[in-house]
Amino acid sequence: MLTKEQWDLIGYGVWAIIIYMTLKQFLETRRPVKGNGLRILLSDILLVAPLPWIIEVWYKRGVQEDILLCFLYGVLLAIPYILFSNYAVNKDGKIQFKSNIIFYIILFAFPILRYEVRTYIFNHHPIFFQQYLPKAYVPDIEIMLSYYIMVLVVSTFVWRLWCYFRFRAVAAKAQANRSMNA
Repeated sequence: MLTKEQWDLIGYGVWAIIIYMTLKQFLETRRPVKGNGLRILLSDILLVAPLPWIIEVWYKRGVQEDILLCFLYGVLLAIPYILFSNYAVNKDGKIQFKSNIIFYIILFAFPILRYEVRTYIFNHHPIFFQQYLPKAYVPDIEIMLSYYIMVLVVSTFVWRLWCYFRFRAVAAKAQANRSMNA
C-alpha cells in the first residue's frame, strides 16, 4: 500500500503531464498543420501509457457504473473544447487552427479548475457518505486515480478525434477550391 506522500508524488506527476499537454496544445494552435493531420490525432499518444495499468485496476476492482461514468464525463469534458475548435486556411494557403480567445481561456482554465476541484474534494470531502461506512473503511485511492486519469484520456482523445475530422473537412474543402480555381 502506498503512503500519502507517494500518492502526492503521483498526483504531482499527473498535474505535470496536464500542464505539459496544455502548453503543447497551445503551441500546436500557433502553427500550421503539416501533412494529412495524423499528428493532430496522435500528438497525445503519451496518454496511452497508463492504459495497461488502468485496465488492470479496473479488471480487479472496477465498478461497471463508474467505468461508464468515466467515459461519459470524458465526453462531456471534451464538449467545450470541441465547440471552440476549428481550422481555417491561412493567407499562405496552409491549414491552421483558427484562433479563438474562448478556446484559450478554456484550455488554460480547465487544468487549474480540475486541480482545484480535486484538491478540494480530497481535502474536505474524502468520502461523501463516510458516516454510513464502517470505521475501518479506507478509500481505494488507486481506483479513484484510475478513474480520474481515464476521464482525462477520454476527453483528450474525443477532442483530438473531433479536431482530426474537422481538419480533414477543411482540407477537403480547400482542395476542392484549389481544383475549381485551377
